[in-house]
Parts: sequence; C-alpha cells; structure tokens
Amino acid sequence: MERSRRHLHPISHLLLSVVIFFLSIFILAPIIAVVYYSFSLETRFIFPPPGFSIKWYLNLMNHPEIKESLLTSLSVVLYVIPISACLSIPAALAFVRYSFLGRSLLNLLFLSPLMIPTLILGLALLQFYSLYGLFDSKVGVILAHIIITIPYFIRSVMASLYGFDRSLEEAASILGAAPFRIFFKVTLPLIKPGIIAGTIFSLIISFDEFTTTFFITGQNTITLPVRIYNYIQTENDPTIAALSTILIGCSFGIILVVNKLVGLEKIVVAE
Repeated sequence: MERSRRHLHPISHLLLSVVIFFLSIFILAPIIAVVYYSFSLETRFIFPPPGFSIKWYLNLMNHPEIKESLLTSLSVVLYVIPISACLSIPAALAFVRYSFLGRSLLNLLFLSPLMIPTLILGLALLQFYSLYGLFDSKVGVILAHIIITIPYFIRSVMASLYGFDRSLEEAASILGAAPFRIFFKVTLPLIKPGIIAGTIFSLIISFDEFTTTFFITGQNTITLPVRIYNYIQTENDPTIAALSTILIGCSFGIILVVNKLVGLEKIVVAE
C-alpha cells in the first residue's frame, strides 16, 4: 500500500502541473492575442505577423473622444471609491458586531446588487433616472456604480472583521482612548487589507462596468467601456487592442504597487 502511494504521488504531481500549465495558457492566451494584435501592421489578425508597428498606439491620439471617455471613467471612479468606503465600512461594522431589528433584511438589501443581473438593474435605473432627470448625467453614473460596488466593498471589510481581535480595542479603551481614537488608530489599521481589497474591487468593477452604464448614458456622459463598444461597432482596426494593452499594463502596475505597499498575501487572507 505504501509503495503504491509512493508511485501515485509523482504521477499526481505531474498531472496537477500539466493541468495548471494548460489553465494558465487558457487564461493568458486572450491577453497575449490582444497585445500581439495591437502591434500588427495589418488591420486583420495574421499569423505569422508581416511586421510590427506602434501606429495603432499613435492612432489613439487621433481620437479625442477616447481620451474624454477615459477621463470620465477616472472621474467617476474617484467619486465611487471614497463614497463606497464611507458607506461600506460602517455597514460592515454594524453587520458583524451588532444585532438589531431588521439586520438580516438590511444586509440582504446591501448585497442585493450581487443577485440582480446588471441588465435588469440597468433597465430599472433607466426608468428611475428618466423620471428624476438623472439620465445621461455623471451623478447618475456615479450612483449606479456605487450601488454595484458597495456589496464587494462590504464583503471585503466584513472578511477582515471576522478575524479581528477585539481585545486590542478593549486594551486601548482601558488605557483611556476615546472611541473615535480607537476606531482610527486601532480598528482601521487592522482592517486595512479588507479596505484595500474593497478599493481594488471598486476600482476594477466601476472602471469596467458596461451593461448598466450602457442603459443610463447618452451622448454627454460616455464612459470608456461604452466608448470602446461604440468604436468597435463602426471601426475594424487594432486601435482598441492598443488601448486594451495599455489598460492591461496599468492593471499589472497597480498589482505590483499594491504588492509592494501592502502585500497581496494579506489581501488574499482578508478575502
């Protein structure tokens, strides 16, 4: 029996390595294809490539509407993240630490956007915004993205709070620290991985949100995903592949910075 286990272990390890390798290729293949296509001389995807060029990156400068949409998406994110944080952190504290009437219902309400398809949410917001004049406005887009990102932020902070050692807060209280001082000096630093995870989720989800935003925007407030969709409906060149490559590079840059400042393993533990 022991001998058979010894023989199975290397085989199992080999099979696991093969599976991981092919899964990695499966995940990375679309990214590699986009990056490769962005440097193509031709508008068609040809392999082997006839040559490489950066003309599609330079072509981005000929489309000021793409830059305008990028700035719109960034400005929306800059509002969404702090507002989502200010709403999610107290909500997570309340759900984890306190029992009160309607707690389960309120928790379900905050997390309901996770269960509602974005298509349905977009149609509902379209009707609501049409009644109150929020259609095709930055305020409307910000409110929609806050609704979408709050569940992820709350869940990230709650994950940190479940493993929180409350004796540290009690020690600070015994030493005479006021509740607000305990919150800012003890609680917030200890749940920082959850807050950073929620911030990353909010950044990615808000910046990448398309379906709901598509229903509530017109010509005045077009975010980058909606602009990309509109572009590929009328054009057939690697300009969007070049833009996507830049965004992929920025995403890797954010991951490296977060890993340097905090450590990805802490965020994974928080989750």
